[in-house]
Amino acid sequence: MSLISQVEQDYIAAYKAKEDVRVAVLRLLKTAAKNRQVELMRPLTDDEMLEVIQKQAKQRQDSVHCRRPCRSGRQRSGGTGDPAWIPSLAADRGRARCGH
Repeated sequence: MSLISQVEQDYIAAYKAKEDVRVAVLRLLKTAAKNRQVELMRPLTDDEMLEVIQKQAKQRQDSVHCRRPCRSGRQRSGGTGDPAWIPSLAADRGRARCGH
C-alpha cells in the first residue's frame, strides 16, 4: 500500500472515530501532498511522500519546540496526533532555528 493511500485510509478512520487532532494532522499531510503533486505536475512516489511527511513532522516539532502560536492550541495539549508510521525526527533538529 502506498503512503498516500495509507494517509487517506487513516484520515477516514480518524474522521469516523472523531479523533480531532489526528484528523487535523492527516488533513495537513493530505494538503501538503496535494500541493507537492501540483508543483511536480505528476503523482507522488512513496519517497516523495515520505519527504512531505518528514517536512510536515519537522514543522510541527519546530512549532511546538519554539512555542510559536498555533491555530487552535492543539499542539500545546501534549498529543501530537501523528500516526505511528510517521518517521521520528531527531529532537534537536529545530533548535538552531529558534535559538534554543
